[in-house]
Amino acid sequence: MTPRTSTTNKAMMTPSGRLQMLLALGIWLMFSPSVWGTSGRFADSDHLVGALVLTVAAISTAEVARGFRLVNLLFALWLIVAPWVLEGVTFYGQWNGVISGLLLFVVTLPRGTVRERYAGWDRLVV
Repeated sequence: MTPRTSTTNKAMMTPSGRLQMLLALGIWLMFSPSVWGTSGRFADSDHLVGALVLTVAAISTAEVARGFRLVNLLFALWLIVAPWVLEGVTFYGQWNGVISGLLLFVVTLPRGTVRERYAGWDRLVV
């Protein structure tokens, strides 16, 4: 067995562009209530969903757990619906929720390549 070089280890530890976008979107959602002046339950929702998106993205950086990223589809749906069911939303906050939800949905769907092999478990790594 040949030892891996340091460049290979760095490549394996770097999250994909999609995961980096998920991390950035989670951070944005946590800051967006301050930017758009939303308040109440809507602001609380953005803070919570932003933290959950960050958590799911961080867990999904592990190749064997990348299927967990599909939980973000539920959060995307909530971000699209929340402006119409929660109080405290502003005009820009409303469209921020819709655009963030659509972006989260689009970024979550693609699979990417599997870099490692897991014997009989390969078919379960999505």
